[in-house]
Amino acid sequence: MKLSVYPPPLRVTLTLGLRLTQTLGLRLTLTLGLWLTLAVMCAGLLAGCSKSLESSLKPPETPILSGGLGWALVTGSYVRMKESPSVQAADIDHLRRHSVFEIESRVRGAASVPADKGLWYKLKAEGSSGWVMEGDVEVYRGKEQAERAASSR
Repeated sequence: MKLSVYPPPLRVTLTLGLRLTQTLGLRLTLTLGLWLTLAVMCAGLLAGCSKSLESSLKPPETPILSGGLGWALVTGSYVRMKESPSVQAADIDHLRRHSVFEIESRVRGAASVPADKGLWYKLKAEGSSGWVMEGDVEVYRGKEQAERAASSR
């Protein structure tokens, strides 16, 4: 199999000494332009692989077209609402089980602090707003869905 462009832009061709099978005796010949194209594509692939996995998994803080982040149903019996998305942050309020709150935003906790890992939700409560961990709430698309789930428990 011979890959080349006729008429070739340059008469210089590089031969890759790769025999696909001994019985067929196939030799792959690529033009200089094709070699350069392959080199650029490989460099692009390698550059794309260098991104950190954690940075590519970070969710957007606010969705673009969804009409809001949804509603949170508190599942813990006495959940502490924090001033910032950290276990070490000051408590600003306490939320009771089966309460429903609107979600204002969400962020991923600091990876450097094991207790802060995971999603944090900023909830809008009466007169204040604060942060709770994802394990303390269930998220629903609409307020009615969250209230139905709360009443069925």
